[in-house]
Amino acid sequence: MENSVFRYEARITANLEDIERKLRSYLETEYLAATSDADAQTLGTQFPRQLVESIRDSSRPHEECQQLLAYVVGEWFRRHVDGEWALAPMVMDNPAIYFLLGLGITAGNGTIVNISETAKDILEGEDLDFTESMFNVNIRTAAKSSPKDQ
Repeated sequence: MENSVFRYEARITANLEDIERKLRSYLETEYLAATSDADAQTLGTQFPRQLVESIRDSSRPHEECQQLLAYVVGEWFRRHVDGEWALAPMVMDNPAIYFLLGLGITAGNGTIVNISETAKDILEGEDLDFTESMFNVNIRTAAKSSPKDQ
C-alpha cells in the first residue's frame, strides 16, 4: 500500500509541475500581455478573479482550462490555509460502483476541498461571487481551527 501511495504522490507532483509550466506559459504569452494584473505571478492575497475569468473565457482546450483553473484556485487557496495538495473524492452519480479522485487541498482543520470539482464548476458557469465567498469562508474556518491558534 505504501508504494502505491508514493506513486500517487509522485504522479500528483509531476502533474502539478506540468500544469505550473502551462500556467507560466499562459501568463507570459497571453494574460500579462493583455492586463496589468501585478498579482498574477504571485497569486496575491485577494481571490484571483481576473486571472480565473481570463482562463475560463480563453480559447484554450477545455481540459487545459480546467487544469489551469484548478492550479490557480488551488495554489491560491493552499497558500492561505497552509495546506497541501491531495487526492479528493469526486462527486459521483453512483459512488457504490466506482470511485474517482481529483485534486484537492487539505486545510488546517483536516478538511479536503475538491479543487478539480471547483474548476469544473467554474468552466460550467458557476457564479464567481459564490466561489470566491465559499473559499473565503473556508480560509476563515481553517484559520480558526488551526492548531497554531489553539
